[in-house]
Amino acid sequence: MQQIATQLSEALLHIKKVFDTRKVKYCVIGGFAAGYLSTPRFTKDINFIVHLPQLVLPAVIEDLIALGFELNLFPSIRRWT
Repeated sequence: MQQIATQLSEALLHIKKVFDTRKVKYCVIGGFAAGYLSTPRFTKDINFIVHLPQLVLPAVIEDLIALGFELNLFPSIRRWT
């Protein structure tokens, strides 16, 4: 469980860096956020609410791919619209 928490924390730092660089407004929600603010709880994902203009989306996806996240650029853009 500790390994998953460490991986999630590292992923969050990478995503935060991309969002901050691209000036994306976001909020971490769900179990990960609740565990950060109170008693840690087991979760396997990080949930976000994002305000991401469609024109910025390709750059954000490309940045995340460059950091090792597995995303498909064009299908992700199509689903976003």
